[in-house]
Amino acid sequence: MMKRLFAFLLVAVLLSACGAKATATISDAEMQTKVAQILTAMPTATGGVPKVALTATAMLPTIQPTASKPPVPTQAPSAVPTQPPAATATQAAAATQTPAATATKPAATATGTGPTATKAPTQGPTATQVSGDPRTTLGQPTWSDKMANSDNWPLGADSAGFTSADFKTGSLLLTALKKSDGWRISTAESLTNFYLEETVNTSSCTGKDRYGLIFRVPVKENPDQGYLAAFTCDGQYSFRKWDGTSSSMMALTLWKTNSAIKKGANQVNRLGIMMQGSKMGLYANGVKLTEVSDPSYTSGFFGVFAGAIDSSTYTISITEVDYWVK
Repeated sequence: MMKRLFAFLLVAVLLSACGAKATATISDAEMQTKVAQILTAMPTATGGVPKVALTATAMLPTIQPTASKPPVPTQAPSAVPTQPPAATATQAAAATQTPAATATKPAATATGTGPTATKAPTQGPTATQVSGDPRTTLGQPTWSDKMANSDNWPLGADSAGFTSADFKTGSLLLTALKKSDGWRISTAESLTNFYLEETVNTSSCTGKDRYGLIFRVPVKENPDQGYLAAFTCDGQYSFRKWDGTSSSMMALTLWKTNSAIKKGANQVNRLGIMMQGSKMGLYANGVKLTEVSDPSYTSGFFGVFAGAIDSSTYTISITEVDYWVK
């Protein structure tokens, strides 16, 4: 069809050229120009489909774990060891599963006799005082872990290969082994309304490598639900909701940057969560960043997490975790 149309137009041009003065000669370039003008002026075929501009669909600023829930270890220790246990795979809590072994350890509470101090000084880990910093207004924490030992955290590599945890005096070292979040749930009690805070050294990180707290986990031995509050190496933050039963990670806030977060490698940040009913507030070094509301999970356990988003692996050093029951 296009060939016949082009031939017809070419004849028309030649005839038009023949009607001109005998002394005028039309060049190949002029002939191509005339043909292009005629083609441009012709109407578009009615049978064609109009082109529609594609609009980019907004994607969640998260990477959902692709691995299925790792199996629960088949055997739990019969007694709590008197010394911190060696790192073994059966002790570790996987990214979507915490082994039953964690349930056998005593939770450190205000009235407990475990290794964690029941009273801690009101002075935070940083000298800078910030107006409205919950750490300086709530008084002494209900529970405090300054990482004198590893009794409150499962160590070793998890069976699904999400994380590996190690301990050295004064630090819990959590290494993310995949480009998704992997966590360890503390042996501490279930919380409802609270202020929870962790102090983290970002260590060697880059870009969107991230770390934070998972909280209001309904079932300690099967932590496949809960909220996540995260900071990234480049100074961004977010709130997310994880439902492992449907492999769904929902963004409660988009990733945003705030100067209160110390960005880059080898920086120390305090990440805090204030929970009151369905409202949750996020703090960076005592500065409130945002507040959201979600009624999905009303109480539960908490843990720490890391994700190697822009690195092959990513290790954070957690030097303190505290909470205040409200």
